[in-house]
Amino acid sequence: MKLQESKIYRIAIISSAEIDENIAINDSFVDDLNKGFDGNINIEWHNYHDIQINLEKNKIDSFFVSTNEPLTNFDAIYFKSYFRYHEQASTIAESLEHNNVRFIGSELRQYIPAYKLTQMARLARGKFEIPKTVYLPMEHFFKKFDYLEESLGLPFIFKAIDGATGRDNFLVKDKESFKKIVSENKGSNFIAQKFIPNDSDLRLVVIENQVRLIIERKRADDSTHLNNTSQGADALLLDMNTFPEKIKDISIKAAKVMNRDIAGVDVMLEKGSGKPYILEVNASPQIASGAFMKEKRQMYLDFFENLVTTKNPKNTVIGPVESVELESVSDHLIQARIDTGARTSAIWSSEAKEVNGKLEVIFFGPESPHYDGKKHIFTDYDLRMVKPSTGEEQERYVIKMPVKIGGRKVRAKFTLADRSTQTYPVLIGRNVLRGKFVVDVKKIRD
Repeated sequence: MKLQESKIYRIAIISSAEIDENIAINDSFVDDLNKGFDGNINIEWHNYHDIQINLEKNKIDSFFVSTNEPLTNFDAIYFKSYFRYHEQASTIAESLEHNNVRFIGSELRQYIPAYKLTQMARLARGKFEIPKTVYLPMEHFFKKFDYLEESLGLPFIFKAIDGATGRDNFLVKDKESFKKIVSENKGSNFIAQKFIPNDSDLRLVVIENQVRLIIERKRADDSTHLNNTSQGADALLLDMNTFPEKIKDISIKAAKVMNRDIAGVDVMLEKGSGKPYILEVNASPQIASGAFMKEKRQMYLDFFENLVTTKNPKNTVIGPVESVELESVSDHLIQARIDTGARTSAIWSSEAKEVNGKLEVIFFGPESPHYDGKKHIFTDYDLRMVKPSTGEEQERYVIKMPVKIGGRKVRAKFTLADRSTQTYPVLIGRNVLRGKFVVDVKKIRD
């Protein structure tokens, strides 16, 4: 590609150089490069101590602390080194990817979100509701107190990105206490987050795209903001069958976006509004200790038994009830009955009619939480006679659309039916299951 004569192209190099000798080497290297251009390309370098990152739902911004300039102003970013700053580099790369800025260091796209900073980045980009988050190198935090107060409000949360069980997690109420916390944690990596008023938080254990256990954790009093059981909070086991589907839905999706087969998803409901925020997606939830060990033990007994008794590894093991994804129909997970006795799959439709050679469908009914009244248009459809469980043949429309079950996406045919009297709005029959899924009736309903 030919360079535009009127444009100055800018490239930023990000390096881990910190000591004087390495800084001098980088300065000399960049000077030599810039002398080789005719002024139409300009290169500068920065280290990780000069980068701030802000995160919230569907928004990841990174910029230089020294100049307040966003990295999106550059035509390209080159990660010269990052192994000592993998957490920061991976999050910056996520920011650049999100904002369509080219960067060199493609392996950073494959990062494992091990700690809180990279987890927040992946959740933010996945459009999950997270507490507004600010990352700064520790030496800049206290100088930015006024900015943090304005951006996050008081009090705000200040916690180590590698903290666990409530360790190194502080509620900052004023500037003086913040100064003390910062001074006592020099050399550590922290994030600041907006404090979400709450009465408790939730731990949802997700195993292979199913919620298997839900624990509410509630602090004894307001002498602490921590709901961790390791910090003295009480634990209550909640009934999964009566628990809100919306929260189970986002927990399963949060585990999926992290690519975690087993995850402990921490959710906080905002006091008053009930708005759910994802706090963390633990790769190793507290399963060998803590509350409800009997239930955890049984959960893992079932899981490991399924793992070793599956005869055909090509088939995905699912239970008699699954939360399925139907992108053509809804943004939310939908409870489906898995029925090996049914030949064809079906989905609840309250209206279906042909208009100008196309099929207009309204899914579900007004009494369903999935109902939105929208007309969905299908051009690939059929009309055929089917024999439901009532025994009488009926003429029904058949549509084709993708469905994701147990993390596996397949294209399937569904008959449109009135399922207003059925427990589950979707039925998955043998036409979808054959050769792809194995049904284990002992699998716990999510």
